[in-house]
Amino acid sequence: MAPSQRAALCLFDVDGTLTAPRQKITAEMAEFLQRLRQKVKVGVVGGSDFEKIKEQLGEDVVEKFDYVFPENGLVAYKDGKFFSKQNIQGHLGEDILQDLINYCLSYIAKIKLPKKRGTFIEFRNGMLNVSPIGRSCSQEERIEFYELDKLSVGGQNESEPWYQSSVPCYTGTTASDVIQKLKSTSLKAVFACDWINRARGILKIPF
Repeated sequence: MAPSQRAALCLFDVDGTLTAPRQKITAEMAEFLQRLRQKVKVGVVGGSDFEKIKEQLGEDVVEKFDYVFPENGLVAYKDGKFFSKQNIQGHLGEDILQDLINYCLSYIAKIKLPKKRGTFIEFRNGMLNVSPIGRSCSQEERIEFYELDKLSVGGQNESEPWYQSSVPCYTGTTASDVIQKLKSTSLKAVFACDWINRARGILKIPF
């Protein structure tokens, strides 16, 4: 099918969707995506930087996919070429960014966990990595928190004070409803949708 006839776009997350977290894509999944690409345009979006995404999806990732969005969509590649880049502080502005950081720190300060360490917020070009237990925890402590988190997300531990209001739920009567809610809360969705709209509008190229 000619590229101009592929009207739809399928956009996939990387870690936990196309690959196991921080692992390489399997041959079976890679083959499936290329078959899918014969019918629709295919894009990928991930929180990692471009180098890590290449490690997972291949050195030729920008040739394998129509859109590639590293760093939660802050960096954009389209049709094998670099498209544009921005950073989180430029998009949000310093005032909003500080409000978000202050809210996260205030929220974390009020919750009780089995253990807390340090570095609760790590600032990156494309994201704020918020860790309730603290990123300086040991691997054993990280695993302990992971197991606790799995229980909470599974609905078995929702009475825990730290869990309440911490897991978002997106519902709607149509796909558009859910997409709009995701765009209002997920920076990854916001930036990816933004670059796609720019590519369509500025370059005059349909999906």
